[in-house]
Amino acid sequence: GYADATRYELLVDQTLAQRVRQQSEQPASDVVTRSQSGIEVSDGRVQLPLLPGRPGVAYFVVSNRSNKAVSLAAVAIDGAEKAEMHRTEGGSMTPVEQIAMAPGARVKFEPGGLHVMVFNVSKEWREHGATNLTLIFADGERVTAPLRITKFHGDPDLDYGSGKPAPDGHDGASH
Repeated sequence: GYADATRYELLVDQTLAQRVRQQSEQPASDVVTRSQSGIEVSDGRVQLPLLPGRPGVAYFVVSNRSNKAVSLAAVAIDGAEKAEMHRTEGGSMTPVEQIAMAPGARVKFEPGGLHVMVFNVSKEWREHGATNLTLIFADGERVTAPLRITKFHGDPDLDYGSGKPAPDGHDGASH
């Protein structure tokens, strides 16, 4: 159910935050995309789901280099049925409707904080591949930037093929 999926996502997000603190990861993409209006997107990466049917997660940095406030209203990722902005705070994960960005603001989507949950990803996605992220702003502006596809970087203890029960009750042994 939804509660089980949310617990799983939260556990994955907390584990990713621990992993990022333990090791410094190479920047996801050397590409910096800048729109004519001054929105800049960098360091984009999307992690494949740990198990088929589970969500992936995307991280990136968005900067408002313009002289006007903007509001990030939604995200879309090529090859994913749905992408939702979420925030992890105090051990719980909640959806984020919009992110207001003053002129000069820089917002980092990272493990343990803001992130994008990516649902029903393409079976064509492969580690070291690429896809596109589109940021959709409240004023209708769209900014598209590349995302590098990476494997899941979570804690090995979350390998449900080990016989440990997954949050949804599946033991993973048949995978």
